[in-house]
Amino acid sequence: MTTNEQQRLRLHQSLERQIGEEMAGVLMSSLPPFDWNQVATKDDLKAFATRDEMNLKFADIDIKFAELNATTEVGLANLRTEIASHQEKNVSAIKGLQAEFQKSLRINTATIMTLLVGCFGVLFSRI
Repeated sequence: MTTNEQQRLRLHQSLERQIGEEMAGVLMSSLPPFDWNQVATKDDLKAFATRDEMNLKFADIDIKFAELNATTEVGLANLRTEIASHQEKNVSAIKGLQAEFQKSLRINTATIMTLLVGCFGVLFSRI
């Protein structure tokens, strides 16, 4: 039960009548001017220590996440570099295949044209 100032005053006045003004003052000064539920217990203090420990653990977790983030960033940068290198190799390989295809196409076209000319020559020579 919480006590208010009015209740404390009535208690003091009652004590003055019972044990005298001086002893009532001594007794009242030994009582805290607040509710007992506001007094910290050893368990309360242990809870604060636990909170401090939790804060340290959270700080450790924050550090580990920062390290993981840095490692991930480095890994992603390396991956981007590797992908870019493969893209350059692929573009180079495609250009080589393209040049080879164009060369084969020219040779095949020339061969077909030569055969057609030969076939027309044979056909027209019989007419």
